[in-house]
Amino acid sequence: MRIRRRWVAIGALLLVGCAGQTGLEREGAAYGVTQGVFHGRWWNYYERGVSYGEGQFFAEAEADLQKALQGRSADTWAARTYGMHFVPYFPNRELGVVCYHQDRLDDAERYLRASLEQADSERARHYLDLITKRRIEQGILSDGAAPALTSSIFGMGSDMHIVADRIVPVRVEVEDDLGVAGLSVNGAPIGIRGNTDAFEYKSSLALPEGTHAIAISASDLAGKETEAEMNIVVDLTGPAIAILDPAPPLVTTAFSLRLRGAAADANGVAEVRLGDTVLAQSAGAAQLEFTSDLPLVAGENHFVLAARDMAGNETFAPVDVLCGEPHAAVSRRWLEQARGEAGVQVASAVDAIPGLLAGAAEEQQGPLSIHMKFPNARVDTASYRKNELRVAGWVAAEVDLRSFAIQGDSFPVVPGAKRVDFSRRIPIEAHETKELHVAAEDTQGRKEEWSAKITGKPVMLDEYRMKVAVQYVQGGDEAVESYLQSMLVSKLASVEEGRFEVLERAQLEAVLQELQLSTSDLADPRFASKLGKVKPADVFLFAEAYPREAGGIELLVRAIGADNGLVLDTYDVFVGDWNDADQREERVNEIAGWMARTFPRVPGAVDRVAGNNAWVNLGVEEGIRKGMKVVLAYEAAPEERDPATGEVLEDALYDAMGWAPIDGVDAERSKLGPLAPALNHEDATIAEGQPVFTM
Repeated sequence: MRIRRRWVAIGALLLVGCAGQTGLEREGAAYGVTQGVFHGRWWNYYERGVSYGEGQFFAEAEADLQKALQGRSADTWAARTYGMHFVPYFPNRELGVVCYHQDRLDDAERYLRASLEQADSERARHYLDLITKRRIEQGILSDGAAPALTSSIFGMGSDMHIVADRIVPVRVEVEDDLGVAGLSVNGAPIGIRGNTDAFEYKSSLALPEGTHAIAISASDLAGKETEAEMNIVVDLTGPAIAILDPAPPLVTTAFSLRLRGAAADANGVAEVRLGDTVLAQSAGAAQLEFTSDLPLVAGENHFVLAARDMAGNETFAPVDVLCGEPHAAVSRRWLEQARGEAGVQVASAVDAIPGLLAGAAEEQQGPLSIHMKFPNARVDTASYRKNELRVAGWVAAEVDLRSFAIQGDSFPVVPGAKRVDFSRRIPIEAHETKELHVAAEDTQGRKEEWSAKITGKPVMLDEYRMKVAVQYVQGGDEAVESYLQSMLVSKLASVEEGRFEVLERAQLEAVLQELQLSTSDLADPRFASKLGKVKPADVFLFAEAYPREAGGIELLVRAIGADNGLVLDTYDVFVGDWNDADQREERVNEIAGWMARTFPRVPGAVDRVAGNNAWVNLGVEEGIRKGMKVVLAYEAAPEERDPATGEVLEDALYDAMGWAPIDGVDAERSKLGPLAPALNHEDATIAEGQPVFTM
């Protein structure tokens, strides 16, 4: 009798299991099925209910999901089923979806909001937006106004859009009473998580020098749109400084001299200084005249003029005067040294030295000449290790200068100018060969040109980018897998001008095979520690795809640190229609943007060292999180300055001393872990004030 009862019990279990696999069919596909035997546990009911939902058998789906809720009520991305097996579990959310498709909007909203309180997911937000749209269609909700849209540049007032940097930090804020549906900048859609009535977008736009109209468009859930335009002027050119009187260098016996000239700039001159003294200011005049009485002392007198434009670019020009007797030996030596490139002017108040002037005329480089401070040699080719090349110098003419240009772009010329100092920054990329060209013409039609070819080298620290290995792991079919793999690699490689170094899939495949990882490992808290055994990358990126009803796919992405075994962050997106190519690409763009926001490349410095411990002035406010790394840099080559004006012609070059992980983070500071020194820096120590940046 006992044997018979035992077989009856086993038979009942088998019937339950078989019933779990039978399912219902729609268009040749089976729904309401589970992987393995149906044991009647909460995760079995959830799996089967989700499957029913995918087939749009909503009554059957609701019954199973209610059963799942009775066994476990909280939504989560990692619910432990048995042993160390974890699965995403969203019964509240899926019940909300089922209720929505049955037009029970109040029930749907209740379940969806309960889900969001327990675990944020874009799928829940998406359906809350659909509920709002349906209520608008049914007349239950009315839309009061189109979205409110504002835009600005970080750190500047809304009216100040002239910038001296080609990387422009833009901020856009949009608000709407019913919900923000979309935002685009220059036609590119910006990913917005659903169910939000306010959204702030921050990004850096790479723009060439010139005037740019940035088109911004925002829409709400009722379909109303607001459009705006932000005009940005990228100005990399400093003002041209024309010294009209006197033309330096000169020798005089007077103890005072009248200085007169003007600065000109296409986007407006803000001020002209002589040393620390402001000679003239304006709110953006195209030409700003200046005068000053120069008190002289016996011997050499050196003054520096500086003109600043509305963007903040500066140009420097020296004014050199010798106060003394022109017949003296010291005057002769000074003139011989100064006249080589700049030419010689002797004040009319003293007698000229005929022999000295004749010699000076012979050594001048002609009636019209171009003198380069940087690059400072007339060469066919040269190399430059920086992403922006500074071109600075002056043009000298015996008669008035008519025009001069850099890279074919004309500079404004002050009438009567015989010498004009100029400066400009020209972008140059690694391995790019840039031909520089400066041309001048005087009022008598004489022309002069200067040219050089500069080849950009990689910046020393460029190699210290975060290495990301992309691996698609679970869910979907082969076509979905192939698309995600290629698109994630492409988008991550192009985000923010090469923020990440993306490794080939083959490199990661070898690691996965060596570690013998299974798909269930992804949700296992112990999984990340396995990755630390092999480190081809700094961060592993795993994507999981979950098919949903009506051809939708939900994607969950995990970023896992290779060294420390931490799940650094997770992100999910929902593609309502996977067959819509635009939707797919927008969602992958969202993932790339999330990676850039999650792992910002920001500079800082070591602000405290105590024994073997060190802290940097980067914290939560800068987007720093535990498990990230910082590179510690040192000055490999000093900056180059013009000895006459003190202006920086070439910034200092930095190289890496090593890197260290972030072990702890607070609002404004982070604690570093042990330093991993770079080659030839095994004995390096961390010092206060040392520059750092995030890898």
